Amino acid sequence: MSDDLLAVQLADVGPQRSSDDPFTKRMRLHQSWWRRVVLGLERTGVGGPQKLPYGNYLHSDDAAKGLNFLTEEIKVLAMGSAGPHVEKRRNEQNLLSSQPMAFNLFGPLVVNPERARRFMGTLLGTELHSASVEIEFTPDKKTHLNDRTSFDVLVRYTDHLGRQGLIAIETKLTEPFSDPSRNSQADKPVYRATAHSARLWAEPESDVFVTTDIWQLWRNHLLLASVRSAREFDIDTSQLWVVHHDDDQKCVGPIEAYRKTLISPEQNFRAFTLGQVSEAWQRVATDHEREWLDKFRARYIDLNASDYLAIQ
Repeated sequence: MSDDLLAVQLADVGPQRSSDDPFTKRMRLHQSWWRRVVLGLERTGVGGPQKLPYGNYLHSDDAAKGLNFLTEEIKVLAMGSAGPHVEKRRNEQNLLSSQPMAFNLFGPLVVNPERARRFMGTLLGTELHSASVEIEFTPDKKTHLNDRTSFDVLVRYTDHLGRQGLIAIETKLTEPFSDPSRNSQADKPVYRATAHSARLWAEPESDVFVTTDIWQLWRNHLLLASVRSAREFDIDTSQLWVVHHDDDQKCVGPIEAYRKTLISPEQNFRAFTLGQVSEAWQRVATDHEREWLDKFRARYIDLNASDYLAIQ
């Protein structure tokens, strides 16, 4: 690390949040470091319910330039997306949010179907004939669960044997899974009806789905089952995936607990770390694609560059 970078001290990267859990604290610091050192931005923005200044927020002027995104093609895609679940402030200003992370990881697959075919085939472990990727997929809620459930990422593919597949992906950076105790409609008749007809869960009437933090995964899987049964797509197989940070232990417990509720988890559910995804894609990437993946690793996975700040 150069002397110029070492000259940037903890006070220079912007305010941090004392109430963060250890992993969120470390990731907020790294994103603050990214803003100050990699992007070279002295000003911070404000965010959160109280609109407080933190180092992981871009100033509104810098956010408007698309500096939360790793490449020009990702910036154009992310800033041009206007779906109901694309939150402009969160997406463009918050370096710590999982929404811009989803664009930074999957955006290059949205704009390049051939890249999507190669990369998704690597994760699936099979050759694909074609693949398409959509970020923040929101189906008609009246047709399905009649709530705000959506997919962070939706992948449609055809394998080399002509079979049609659908993958719904939940991406996590530091955010916890949704807490059902904060929702008065955590257990709705349409959820249970969909759970019974889907035949994915060993005990579809179990209270575990609506009393623990697997609730969000259950709703995501219910929506996937509903979309498939409505024949909006001609689908032979479908899976729910979770992609989360390698160091985020908050995700591990809910993922393992949810896996145990499924009749055939090996067929219907998979979890990947960001490191696993990036390493798999590196193996089939072109030199140009490796530049983007290296930026992604430096931004989200390899935190060692800001270690010197963490010990101050």
